[in-house]
Amino acid sequence: MTRYQFHDCVLDTHRHELRVCGQVVEVQPLIFDLLCYLARHAGRTVTKDELLSAVWRSSFVTDSVLARAVMKARRAIKDSADKPQFIITVRGHGYRLDAAVDTDLSLQLTDTRKQQDPSMGAAAPASSAGAEPKLDLAVLPFFNETSDPGLSWVELGLPSLVHHQLQTRAELRLVRSEAVDAWTRRSAWSEQDVALACRQLNCRLALVGRVSRRSDGVLSLHFLLGSEAELGLSRSFEGLDLLTLAQKLVNEVESACGSTPSPQEESFWDEQNARILDLAARGESERALALLESSLPRIRPDLRLRLVQARLLRDLARMQESVAIARAALAEAGTLEQADLQAELLAELGRSAVISGQMDEAERYNQQALELVLQGKASITTLPNVLVGRGEQYRFKGQGEEAAKTAERAISAAQATGDIYWELIARCLHAHALMATQQLARAQESLRSVAREARARDLLRVELQAYVSLGTIQTGSRQYEAALESLSRAATLARALGSRVRYITSQLQSMFALIESGRLSAAAQLVARFESEVGEDMPQNSRESLERAKAQLLWRTGQHAPAIVKLAAMLDIARRSRWFSRWNSASLLCNWYLARGEPGKAQALLEVLHDDSNPARRARCEAAVMLSQGLRTQALSVLRAMWLTESSEGAPGQDLAVDLGWLLMEDGLGTELDLLMSRVSAMSAEHAPTALLQLVFAARKRGRAPEPTWRIAMDDLVARLPALQRNAPTLHAYLQSPELFSQAPPPLTLLLNAACD
Repeated sequence: MTRYQFHDCVLDTHRHELRVCGQVVEVQPLIFDLLCYLARHAGRTVTKDELLSAVWRSSFVTDSVLARAVMKARRAIKDSADKPQFIITVRGHGYRLDAAVDTDLSLQLTDTRKQQDPSMGAAAPASSAGAEPKLDLAVLPFFNETSDPGLSWVELGLPSLVHHQLQTRAELRLVRSEAVDAWTRRSAWSEQDVALACRQLNCRLALVGRVSRRSDGVLSLHFLLGSEAELGLSRSFEGLDLLTLAQKLVNEVESACGSTPSPQEESFWDEQNARILDLAARGESERALALLESSLPRIRPDLRLRLVQARLLRDLARMQESVAIARAALAEAGTLEQADLQAELLAELGRSAVISGQMDEAERYNQQALELVLQGKASITTLPNVLVGRGEQYRFKGQGEEAAKTAERAISAAQATGDIYWELIARCLHAHALMATQQLARAQESLRSVAREARARDLLRVELQAYVSLGTIQTGSRQYEAALESLSRAATLARALGSRVRYITSQLQSMFALIESGRLSAAAQLVARFESEVGEDMPQNSRESLERAKAQLLWRTGQHAPAIVKLAAMLDIARRSRWFSRWNSASLLCNWYLARGEPGKAQALLEVLHDDSNPARRARCEAAVMLSQGLRTQALSVLRAMWLTESSEGAPGQDLAVDLGWLLMEDGLGTELDLLMSRVSAMSAEHAPTALLQLVFAARKRGRAPEPTWRIAMDDLVARLPALQRNAPTLHAYLQSPELFSQAPPPLTLLLNAACD
């Protein structure tokens, strides 16, 4: 044992005691360990990673937890927080103890212990002269038998968590982490290892655990607790959440050891509270909620923590629990007149209402939250959160311009209050709003910037949101490969963070990208895997998206009747919920009815599209109905007018340009077609109808195949469009004949995109 002395402070590792100016100062074991480590390396800058590894023995502790621990260490040794003299922050690197430290080695182990192998940390028998009394418990490294890289932290991280929880009990004297680190255990799992650990570490009991996973994904935490003479306890717990299982283990060990709470327990649970908030802010929803729920029996969940709990539950798609907790907390916040928390809880309930399709309720919650801020009852710091919630409501309703304006106000409010988290979230919302107003290139650049900044700041939840949004926008730009890459990143990150809602969203968007790019087999496999993995438990808006994707898959594989039934049901849900997806479903159904020769039903759907925020989508449906009625000139006029006034950057605008281009080409080559094709040639050829127009136009302009690979590209493309033979057999034949080079294509009764669908 050693004693470190600097200035008026003495750290006695034998007594585990800190004295300042001769007075004993109560300090948490973790803070004591931190001070000892800094004293041992006085004068040297110790990096944050080194401290986390040496003191916390864990990789999932955030920088803010370390910063709070340093703050407590400074307070314990009477160091100034504003202008510290001893514990110096070295920005970007770590911390340094600036003091001349005297190290007293007179408290080293007795001669008997010195004769033993120091690497084993062994103790002399209790009967030897000068031997130390046996400690109560050693928490040994755990075994990870899952073969899951995501659980690589189990071996040291899990026992570290267990050690710190048990260390807060007054009647439990634990073997220090350094001694356990030095003890070299055998690889076998046995009672003999437990006994050997007790003997070598000079403790009454030793605890060792192992984690395994069944084929159905259920985790098992098995532990052995024994002494040198016998195995006292062997038990296992099963469940889906490892931290909850670890809490059960702690309770069992406490009970077996007969421990009682110490005065240090409250400060420890304050640290657990801080860790929960850090994990939630970082975006590790599953881990944060698991730690919170396992800690609830011992911490006092204030309103702030209950707000965090509601958010975490929503992120994990446990909607009913989330809403119940938020409503109860809102009632209590009102009674206590805590206006800031009222505003944030109202915004949280508004978000839950939006994704559950309860738009009137969402409007009421968001309006009440905004009024609290505008009336001066809630502080300006809550405004970014409140505005983002209101902006999400506008976005889901398809009110792109209102969503963009609200997002811009949220960004300004976040910048004014220095809230980088809500600033980045608001920028994600703004990018989505730009998509609705067909400014896709700008939206993509904005989201890439958000993802980079979020990664640099370790805000993984924001980075995840940015990639989900980016993949959605890239799908809308017909950049399917890029979209699938972004969505794959999002899915991987969502799995790592345990964000069930974001994982669901990333997989659903991947389905649409695969379907629209014609990779129907891959889409069908993803749907099957997703339903097996996620099951029925998902938010209402996600369920509607899944059924819409399945309807499109049915249609493209020739199962038209069930596809229409399914999509019509989803249209009904979207209309009742007032989601913007109602316009997507209505435009698809309109063209499907026309392909089946039911123009009356198609025309009836124009009523749904009368308030469509995207004029190009509405114009295409109007033109399609006219074309089916033989009103070709009028259809051409509608498309031409929209082309001259609206952006062609997004999917609806691109579809309109392609449909217009094909109608013009049916009339022969001309200046108007050349002008339009100068834009279409720059559009993504990953979209099959666009690629078809590009290939045919190039051949018609040359009067021959433009290049040797042209015929191969055309044949491959036609093979990807089996619907052409069913919907437009004359066009299908034309594309494979030499007449293509000299004659205009045959007139269609469907728009080109519908004929290819």
